[in-house]
Amino acid sequence: MTLQSGGPGPQPATARRRDSGRWRKRHCRDGRNWPRTIILLLVLLCGSALPLSGARAAEPSQAEPTAIIYFFWGDGCPHCEEARPFLNDLVDRYPQAQIESFEIFYSHENQQFFEAMAAAHGFEPHVVPTIFIGQEHWEGFAGAMGTSIERGLQDCLSQGCPDAGAGIVPGHAAPIPTATDEPALTPLPPEATPARVDVRAYLFWGNTCPTCEASETHHETLSGLPKIGEDPGPEAYAFLEGLAGELPGLAVQAYDVWTSDSDRTTFERVAAAYSTHPRGVPTIFVGGRYWEGFDGATAAEIRATVEACRVSGCLDPVTAQPAPQAPQPEGATTALMNDLGSSFLVFGVALAATLVVVLIHRVILSGQARRNA
Repeated sequence: MTLQSGGPGPQPATARRRDSGRWRKRHCRDGRNWPRTIILLLVLLCGSALPLSGARAAEPSQAEPTAIIYFFWGDGCPHCEEARPFLNDLVDRYPQAQIESFEIFYSHENQQFFEAMAAAHGFEPHVVPTIFIGQEHWEGFAGAMGTSIERGLQDCLSQGCPDAGAGIVPGHAAPIPTATDEPALTPLPPEATPARVDVRAYLFWGNTCPTCEASETHHETLSGLPKIGEDPGPEAYAFLEGLAGELPGLAVQAYDVWTSDSDRTTFERVAAAYSTHPRGVPTIFVGGRYWEGFDGATAAEIRATVEACRVSGCLDPVTAQPAPQAPQPEGATTALMNDLGSSFLVFGVALAATLVVVLIHRVILSGQARRNA
């Protein structure tokens, strides 16, 4: 009986070499393919970097800013009672705003808050009501001031603004500075300005309070700036506010020189830029012209000057340069440039890694070829 083996016998050496060669050939062929696979994966990774970086633009924005209205008033002050329903209506229409009220006639503590906040805003407290929103403040109250106060609130809610009582009023902590904080720039005007500024109007006026203790004569004597004509400025103020609403691009900057030392200093500076000096109120500066006193003829001339400046431009002597144009939005451009830079960085790193892998693989293949030779 012949016994059969369970498998083939020992193979000749040539067969083993042939099989080994086929294995090496197959292995080398696979070896040449796997760097391509790595390159493809890295390219896909780099390509995915753009959508990922771009997705940051679609992330939900931070919570919209809120605004605090500080209302300093006095018991028995008629203008304070006029301002109160206006402010209450304001917070009803703008739920992100809130009012904090401080009666100062009978509260020494509130008087100290009032003096500290006025000092922080660079003026001496004289009258009530006085209203603070962010970096802006308003002294007294008349119907024409409502537009300016509401515009200041809108800017605060849309752009953000500091807490006027931070570090002064209890419960409002001062912001903690960080190493990256830059010095804040102090804006010239107390009034909010439109996004596009074609021309500025500077109004220096006397804010009167007929029923208050201080009379016009007292203000005129104290400030050294008498009333020119019948009206010290409220009519001019209302006209300019209405004109700013009618003609976009007009920025009205109003300064009460009867009750604010800092506003009187600004009056002197602006008048000097126009090669004149303060004589009285109201005085209005627009483009290269100015008017002392206010009436119907003055209103027509101011309107014509503003319209001409909006069409052909005009030089602002205060800034000694043409009225600035609206700045181009930089937020989206900056984010896009950052995203592109990040994507190119990822691509560069991936490309370098690929080249290193290919180089190492070629070294391995070269070593194998020498051993097989």
